Amino acid sequence: MRYSAKSLFVLSFLCVGCIPSLNEGYTLDTVVYDESLLGTWEDKETTWIFESKQIQLSRNNEAEKHTKSAYLLTHTDGNGKMAKFDAVMFKLGNQSFLDLSINNVDVELNNLAMFQLIGGHLILKFGVVNDIVAFSLPNPIELKKYIKNNPDEITHKRNGEGIYLTGSTEEVQALLQNTDLSAKLFGEPQFLKRIPE
Repeated sequence: MRYSAKSLFVLSFLCVGCIPSLNEGYTLDTVVYDESLLGTWEDKETTWIFESKQIQLSRNNEAEKHTKSAYLLTHTDGNGKMAKFDAVMFKLGNQSFLDLSINNVDVELNNLAMFQLIGGHLILKFGVVNDIVAFSLPNPIELKKYIKNNPDEITHKRNGEGIYLTGSTEEVQALLQNTDLSAKLFGEPQFLKRIPE
């Protein structure tokens, strides 16, 4: 899903603490699917329900579309507010990520949806091992430091204290594939446990 730079600029005033990206982090060749993620997961405050869905992707703007498996994520925050996301798992080298784009949200935004207020994509570092999901949210402070020192590495826009990435998917992937930088760009991992059905 694509959004105009103008809408990102206007709405990024409201989303100073996140790292939104205008473009997705995945390509047809990097999308992966892990059936073990399906089901309900939770921590002390949130519930994450992953269901299977199909998405259509093309390679390098070809007309031909390819069907890939992805997820519909229903996220309920600690206040009982719900949001739905299209979630695409992808792998770069030995690192796994989850790309979220808002699908539907309660009138009052839940906490995870606040990261998506401007639309576009939010990329989490992500992994599933047995009955535990580990994920890390982006760290906007580290990204701002990196961009300040390397302003030409990825196309971006600033809006006061806020920042959002406008670079191509390839630029986003290059940023994520820098393993030293990627370790800094994401915060401490948070953990979800599977809820038996």
